[in-house]
Amino acid sequence: VRSIMLHGMQLVNLLLTTLLVQVLVADEPAIQLAPVQITLPTGRILSVNGVGSNEVLVTVIGTVDQPELLDAQRQTLLQHFPHIIITEQHVPRCVLCTNATAKLFLKYKEERWDNMTTGWYCAQQRPMQALKRVLDIVRPVPKWLLIIDDDTSVHPVHLLNFLSTRPTNTRTILGSRNLGGAGFILNNAAMRTLLKPAVIQRMEWNAPNRTWQYVGQQSMLDACLYRILGGHWCQYHSDHVLGYCASTAGIKLRGYHLRMSQWCPLGRHWRSQAHSLAAANETIRAWLANDMITCHYQTPTLVRDLYEFMRPAITAAHAQGGGWRQR
Repeated sequence: VRSIMLHGMQLVNLLLTTLLVQVLVADEPAIQLAPVQITLPTGRILSVNGVGSNEVLVTVIGTVDQPELLDAQRQTLLQHFPHIIITEQHVPRCVLCTNATAKLFLKYKEERWDNMTTGWYCAQQRPMQALKRVLDIVRPVPKWLLIIDDDTSVHPVHLLNFLSTRPTNTRTILGSRNLGGAGFILNNAAMRTLLKPAVIQRMEWNAPNRTWQYVGQQSMLDACLYRILGGHWCQYHSDHVLGYCASTAGIKLRGYHLRMSQWCPLGRHWRSQAHSLAAANETIRAWLANDMITCHYQTPTLVRDLYEFMRPAITAAHAQGGGWRQR
């Protein structure tokens, strides 16, 4: 009798274990990635001082929850540039880590954010994953890659004029680690550096051997992603992550916050001096006309209004040919 009861209990345990495994598997569906592809310009190719808009690949990081911002980008800036739009459908992966022990104060004395929502943490992991997906499909590696948020306006003529003064063979990322909403510009040498092989170390300490465990040769960009997705960068702001990744790869990060504006004087942010183009004073208009490269915290209306404000300069830029391909 005891043997029969024991055998019965074993069957019950086996059945429960099988059901539990099935539930766990069902709770973790395979991640489905939306295809990423380059959209070619539909409008005029611009050229300023020898730099054509076909030489700059624009990557817009947005969300499916705000399609009106992406529509505004398509109808303005993106008609002149080859571009890729990345949302959570393209980079859905998110790996959280343990609670942070420090908060981010003013002046950026600390880098880790505590007590934020899961959605916020996951959003911070998207830009680097977006960069990975873009560089996986683009061939050849472009001269320039501009990464912007979906609520960032860009003056295409000022951008091209600025890039005409910058080398493509020196490893450089243009943009500020603490003000990334204004965008980042990677040159060809920086992108190639991120794609080079690098030895990745595990973040878990191997106590018996008192060494870090190696996981093999992958790219420097993969090494950065390893630290972001559940590693010791997983609670960092996305701007800081790119800064740390650049530093780790030996890439110079140079900020131009007076021209690439995180808190644009014209925008929806409370720091903005004007919330509509009609309300912009002469000082703001002069900055927009002469200096602005990027402007963060825009609304769809502001994106379109600024494009109309830039139209005379855009019209003056002459056409130039060029092409793109991808894997």
